[in-house]
Amino acid sequence: MVASRCTRKGNWQKSDGYTLAWCRQHQLHKLCLTVFATNKVAIALYKKVGFIVEGVQKEQVFINESYDDELLMAYFFTHNRKDETT
Repeated sequence: MVASRCTRKGNWQKSDGYTLAWCRQHQLHKLCLTVFATNKVAIALYKKVGFIVEGVQKEQVFINESYDDELLMAYFFTHNRKDETT
């Protein structure tokens, strides 16, 4: 979770650059995260970086008097995934 005082200031991009570089250096195949479906700003940022939605946990949390879905997202470091066609 990112503190509201840190949002929209480029902090995520800085940490993202470090995180993705670390994952590449250690030859990870995939990096996963979850995000609430109502967090449209974060979802757009993750997609811009290259994350894809892999799944949805419907009505995962009850916040502010309503249920919210949780999206499962992943960034693949290799391009030889089974679901890709060549």
